[in-house]
Amino acid sequence: MKFLIDESVEKPVVDWLRDQKYDVIYVAESSPAITDEEVIKFANCESRILSVPPP
Repeated sequence: MKFLIDESVEKPVVDWLRDQKYDVIYVAESSPAITDEEVIKFANCESRILSVPPP
């Protein structure tokens, strides 16, 4: 399973997913400050599940 984790998600969540051997890209590490639209486009292009914190 492939995830794209928004930068507003806490780092321990990213670490846990990685520890479980999931394929994770963390926006805060790879492309901080990109727009929400860019995040969505990236997730779609890479066929990744987009994870954001609850409202």
